[in-house]
Amino acid sequence: MKKPQVWKYVVGGLVIVALVAGGIYFGKTGTFKGSFVRLRGVSPITYMQVGANGYPATPSAKLPNVYINMYKVSPVTNGVYVGTLSETRRTGAKGEPVSIKVDPNEIVNFVAFKDYTLAQNVTSWTFTSPPYKRFNTETQFCQINYMDSKTKMTMSVGGYSCTTSMTTPTSDKEVAVAKTQTRNPKLVNFEIMVQENGQNPLSVVRNADVKLYDDATNQVIAQVNSGFRGIAGFLIEPGRKFYAMATSNGKLYGGKWVAGDKTPRVWSVKATDSTRRFGVYPNSMSFDAMMSFIPNEDCLTFNPKKLDYIKEKDGTYTMTDGVSRMAVFPNWAEFTKALLTIQNGGFTEHCFVGRGQKDEPMEYWLNAKHTMATGKLNTKEDCVSFNRANLNVKTDSKGAYLMEGKTHSMLSASTEAAINARKQVIDAYKATSMCYVGRPDASMIYFKK
Repeated sequence: MKKPQVWKYVVGGLVIVALVAGGIYFGKTGTFKGSFVRLRGVSPITYMQVGANGYPATPSAKLPNVYINMYKVSPVTNGVYVGTLSETRRTGAKGEPVSIKVDPNEIVNFVAFKDYTLAQNVTSWTFTSPPYKRFNTETQFCQINYMDSKTKMTMSVGGYSCTTSMTTPTSDKEVAVAKTQTRNPKLVNFEIMVQENGQNPLSVVRNADVKLYDDATNQVIAQVNSGFRGIAGFLIEPGRKFYAMATSNGKLYGGKWVAGDKTPRVWSVKATDSTRRFGVYPNSMSFDAMMSFIPNEDCLTFNPKKLDYIKEKDGTYTMTDGVSRMAVFPNWAEFTKALLTIQNGGFTEHCFVGRGQKDEPMEYWLNAKHTMATGKLNTKEDCVSFNRANLNVKTDSKGAYLMEGKTHSMLSASTEAAINARKQVIDAYKATSMCYVGRPDASMIYFKK
């Protein structure tokens, strides 16, 4: 629901109340004359009275001990107004408004926070409703016209949207603090704008659920609704790599990987950044595909229709796609079973963890949607089911092991880091079973979800 602002002025003795976007505004009455709202015989006002209201529950309430941030807005770009924090004041014990000085020709707007830490850390704010300017010729503060902020003001109900006092709702729910990795880190403010069309800043997607993901673990570290602005605010520690994904009415926006991208959309902020802004746009990839990517994933892509075999002199069969030698099978039966498994699973990628390293690599296969297969893939399928919630890493003097519970060892490696890398794949792709073609000494291993 759009947040209302109320503005009132006098035309011929009649008080007219106008609704505009942002908060609830209570302006002094004036006389409309010519093209300006003017109080005759009064010198220009230099202070704006700003309070906090209880919208949407109690719009008329005057909230006490709320922190009011004034943001100086510059530049103004096509209906999107970026403000930089100028100062913070606190409303009175009974909800009395603060008085904030605004210099001539300054463009400003205000945001209220209940939490002082948020108020201090949110050093920038993007507004999607016109901010206010104290024009030299005016005795009030008037909303600007984004087409010409230097000389024009916004028209509203036959006159200009001008006021000398206002109240605004609190915005604590529009900012989320990301889970931190260090104790008491410095936090950097940034915003994510959810947009239907990346070329048009006015095409914001309102009330989208925006989640922030850690690049290394793919775990959610913060989430917030984009609200009426279509913009989600976050506070995060410098240097942490992250990506964002938003959903609205079943549609996906953003993600670590976007269809057609060759590099992941991973971001970070610096301690010296005052603020950063990122846009997320519609994504044509499936949710599972976007969430299942592994950093530096080692995968070989192939066309399953081009798979063939080479019969070696020792009687083994090598599977090839015409480009590379993909796997070796001890007999024709295992080769044909593996081929059937690949075709039924729709596999197009052969992937590895730890290839070229000390330990035997873990292999897994993915389909065209970059996910693991489901269902039965061949006759007499040899699979062992497991519960990911029970997986844990155990180490001893001989190496590291991926255990299900206390007794069942699924995988082994020489180091704990190597086992954690294997577990990361299993977790990311939501695997629930580990399958084999030929045991012991399986010639093909694959996972299913």
